[in-house]
Amino acid sequence: MNENHGSTDWDAREFLKQPLRECAAAIEKCTGDGALAAIFHDGMRNTLETTLTREPDGTTFVITGDIPAMWLRDSSAQMLPFLRFLGSADGAELYEVLAGLSRRQFQYLARDSYANAFNKEANGASYDPHDGCGDPWIWERKYEVDSLAFPIWLAHTVWRRTSRTDVFDATTHAVLRVIVRQLRLEQDHEANSSYRFERNTDLPSETLQREGRGPASGMTGMT
Repeated sequence: MNENHGSTDWDAREFLKQPLRECAAAIEKCTGDGALAAIFHDGMRNTLETTLTREPDGTTFVITGDIPAMWLRDSSAQMLPFLRFLGSADGAELYEVLAGLSRRQFQYLARDSYANAFNKEANGASYDPHDGCGDPWIWERKYEVDSLAFPIWLAHTVWRRTSRTDVFDATTHAVLRVIVRQLRLEQDHEANSSYRFERNTDLPSETLQREGRGPASGMTGMT
């Protein structure tokens, strides 16, 4: 991954401008509620203008909330409302945005398939500097199954709607194999997993007991 990222001249104000107007007009016609249509239009535009960055390497970075990092799950879900426009006149450019997001997600997973949130650059920023992760790309290494599932869902959905397969390059195929191996390994977390996550807090959502291993678990077939 190129560490010298910067924004391109891509103008989010023009992206999907006409399809969004047409969709807002359809909402107003169907509901008779101009305010609701305006909320839809403004919310969609805000997502484009404040969360997406098209990078020189062809990938797409999607910032999540007010934290300067990209969550694998959230970045996928943020694009869900835009999938309906893949068949529009602007669908080709939309595909490049979504394919670029998939490429970046799989590049991140290639670095660490247990991490859930990543930095835009290798700047060493993190949610908690005491998490014990030395990779400067990783914002947080809190393993969640949905961090693996959502990038797969996004790539699969875009493929089903466009029939384009160029996002499934060698990196993607390698990562998909890593994901399958990891899910199988974590079916018996107690015996197989080296993953640990521990913070200096009593909040159960922010740390794992037993020195970061988590509650004792048996082999049930679930991951």
